[in-house]
Amino acid sequence: MRVIMGLLLAGGVGLILWQLIGGDGPDTTTVSALLAGVIGLIGLFNPDNFIALGKRITHIEALGLKVELRVQEAKRAVAQFEDEEDGATPEPPDWPASNKKATEKIADKLRGKLRFSSTVLFDRKGDGIAEEMIVITLGTEGLLPYNEVMLCQDLLGDFYTELDELEEDDRIAFLDASWAFAVRFATRVFDRHARRRLEASGWKVADFSQGRGHRADFIVAHEEVTALVAARVAAPKKNLQKTADRLRRVKFPLPDLRRVIVVPDHVDHLPKKIDEGPMKIGEDIVVVRLHHLASDPKVVISDLGALPELPLKAATGDS
Repeated sequence: MRVIMGLLLAGGVGLILWQLIGGDGPDTTTVSALLAGVIGLIGLFNPDNFIALGKRITHIEALGLKVELRVQEAKRAVAQFEDEEDGATPEPPDWPASNKKATEKIADKLRGKLRFSSTVLFDRKGDGIAEEMIVITLGTEGLLPYNEVMLCQDLLGDFYTELDELEEDDRIAFLDASWAFAVRFATRVFDRHARRRLEASGWKVADFSQGRGHRADFIVAHEEVTALVAARVAAPKKNLQKTADRLRRVKFPLPDLRRVIVVPDHVDHLPKKIDEGPMKIGEDIVVVRLHHLASDPKVVISDLGALPELPLKAATGDS
């Protein structure tokens, strides 16, 4: 059977060559048929090498596409939050020539942020859960979109072996973007968590047009309560103060608008007083745990003068 098929293919190739020699010149169909005939002959008489060649070509194409997608995903993830004001500075380090060492540095940073996020969101400090499982949990909870789940898995795995396929400029761009993604991971996840928690508690949550240079604030409303909210992971004092100052500058034609900084429930580097209820920065900024705001909207319209002042010098810790 192989001999018969070989003769047929050889005959077909011969006819094509005859057309090329005796005709007016090759057209696209003729050339394509000629190439197909040659490839068919290779596959017929040396199938093992043909299959290996096909796998190699497929691997190279798939690998190049995957790497390019990961580069774009890292850049897109980082572009959401430029110039953070909560201390999560994404200044990239000088990357070593070794892709393994470079990605290990990013993975170490990401693992720390994953553990911190697990504590902040689920109060799982020190429970020993693997960081890869935290990624899956966050994805299942809807706090990480699919592309970010895949990016995390790559950074925590052996994706470094595939970076050898990149040009140096693309390699550095991927490492820089992935570093910024890891540094800002906890702040990004808490922002999403806060919005979802408030919506689930009956608050209406809305975005609005605002300048770049900080993670986007949002408007929340619940019956007679309307507030401008900045979700922050209880950053160092200078950044909380910076957030408070910026919230004061936002102009909205809404009566009785409250300005609120919402912080996680499970962080222990804030004054114990905040566990009892909201505190204030100055006479116009409320700082409140997420569960307090979610469960009792009226906590932000209480008499601000009666609220205890948040001593910013005590607000230190992971950003």
